[in-house]
Amino acid sequence: MAESGYEILDEEAGDHGDVLQLSKEEIMSKVFRSEEIAYEFYRRFGKCFGFGIRKGDSGKDESGRVIRRRFFCNKAGLRQRHHYDRLDKQRGHRPEMHTNCEAKLSVYLDVVSGIWRVHSVPMSKILGYMAGQAGGYSLMGFTKKDAYNYINNAKRAKIIDGDSNAAVVYLEEKMGVNPMSMARYNVTKDNMLANMFWADGGSRVDYQYFGDVLAFDSTYKKNKYRRPLVIFSSVNNHKQTTIFGFGLVLDESVGSYKWLLENLLEVMCNKKPSVVVTDGCYLIKAAIKSVFLEATHRLCAWHMEKNVTANVKEEELWQYFTRWLYSDMEIDEFEVEWDDAVEEYGLQNSFWAKKNFSEEDDVG
Repeated sequence: MAESGYEILDEEAGDHGDVLQLSKEEIMSKVFRSEEIAYEFYRRFGKCFGFGIRKGDSGKDESGRVIRRRFFCNKAGLRQRHHYDRLDKQRGHRPEMHTNCEAKLSVYLDVVSGIWRVHSVPMSKILGYMAGQAGGYSLMGFTKKDAYNYINNAKRAKIIDGDSNAAVVYLEEKMGVNPMSMARYNVTKDNMLANMFWADGGSRVDYQYFGDVLAFDSTYKKNKYRRPLVIFSSVNNHKQTTIFGFGLVLDESVGSYKWLLENLLEVMCNKKPSVVVTDGCYLIKAAIKSVFLEATHRLCAWHMEKNVTANVKEEELWQYFTRWLYSDMEIDEFEVEWDDAVEEYGLQNSFWAKKNFSEEDDVG
């Protein structure tokens, strides 16, 4: 069974596939139906590479449910120093069983989807895995220091812009603290940050409850780079604004907005909204039609009200427009009043007036 490209392992999987051939990316993409299945997977992985494992520390939520677990090599850690320093010791030292092996696997419960995901695989474990494939550390062709230097240089080279790189590093650190948080980004051909999406664990949970109506607000463009900032939000059962996530896009294009919506959908476990409310941008509307095929698109009344003050000088017409937006009127009644207003204020040739009248059915 697959979930957005991830293989979900369960009791029926049995052999967990050929663990000898797994790459780092394949290990990181593993998801499990329970903590015990994750343990069994890593137990077999360790057996294939010559080490046993044991269960380590765990984390629990407020209800006492285990939501995080770490598995360690059975040789992890070292015996406390005072065992060696005792002067009254009668027997000789037993063979040392702990060698401070750093091999470990960390998994966490994604409370949104109910499955267990791999959180991190330390570099030391990756090197050990590569050494096993090569036939020993001496046959790898590079040292541990070489590997760490390569990884660090690759991270720095991936995004060459300093501020953008700092933002990515910050979000990755946040994910380390809260595995339920999700960050997605891509880069341009010149290794500059293109698009970015971020949602924390609380936002992902809120979306499952209140994500039937999704507000897509892309009107924030005051940052120094003139990058459009997108905020995804809705209203909870207490009529309070609920934030689902944030996006920073390269430009105002269908491609950028489509990338943002696709990553929102993936992070939110493929739950699609029934209604999407926007400021009326036709590029966003095109992206919505491409990603959320069955969603109803509506225009934000607040943005339409602001557009009136920017395009119409007569304050009396502002009051009319506000009443039309928020009152419960029949369509025929509105059309009569609209025609009268167009005639009274000379809006027959106004592009803004024609555009808004054509979009009246989309007002939310």
